[in-house]
Amino acid sequence: MAKRSTRYVPPVVPTNIKLTLWGADATMYRVHETIYAADQFNSSPKGNARFSPIHDPSGSVIPTLYAATTPRGALMESVFRDVPYRAGFKNVAPTRLEGKLCSTLVFE
Repeated sequence: MAKRSTRYVPPVVPTNIKLTLWGADATMYRVHETIYAADQFNSSPKGNARFSPIHDPSGSVIPTLYAATTPRGALMESVFRDVPYRAGFKNVAPTRLEGKLCSTLVFE
């Protein structure tokens, strides 16, 4: 049986990654719980998003903040992320929006 390594080895980052630089006055949108400020990262272990919660090698939660370049994108990555895609009208419960805010983040 292989012995589990306790030494953290960071992942290899591909050299062909395309970086997008966000300059002054760039805007992003965020749909989040009302308990968080617009620019506050979620450090709770109770996250319910695709990458939240995530943990570092020691098991500590890595705080996350989801944002998108459009309000529609922010809604699709939060409130409507699990609505199945198919053609036609979608009916979702209004309660999905309870306790949520849509915030605008402007980079300085």
